[in-house]
Amino acid sequence: GLAAVDRRTAWAAGSKGTVLRTTDGGRSWRNVSPPGAEGLEFRDVEAFDARRAVVLAIGEGEASRVLRTEDGGATWTESFRNTDPRAFYDCMTFFDRRNGLAMSDPVDGKYRILSTRDGGRSWRVLPDRGMPDALPGEAGFAAS
Repeated sequence: GLAAVDRRTAWAAGSKGTVLRTTDGGRSWRNVSPPGAEGLEFRDVEAFDARRAVVLAIGEGEASRVLRTEDGGATWTESFRNTDPRAFYDCMTFFDRRNGLAMSDPVDGKYRILSTRDGGRSWRVLPDRGMPDALPGEAGFAAS
């Protein structure tokens, strides 16, 4: 994933737990990957400025996680770890610095949606009331 904040600042995230950040318009990139994340596959990054970003790792069960940093990647905090082996979180978006969603493939025939209202510090599964049924074999897809 790639998130450009402004002309100078951008974040990139990808395979083997890699997170990169530039603050000079892409002339140089700094590896700010979370320690111990080598087994994770980051497919989405949402960045708010040079210090704050949220990354989504995809995969079945506990491989789906959300991590966040408030210090430019010097430290990372895990704010969500999927505990349902049926869920596979594919993507994430933020509407502003506080409010965001993440989506899983269907669980029990309905897409599962996570919500945050505090910039990714905490997440909750939204009720599936009113959510249309997924079509047979339907799933999300994430690529970067």
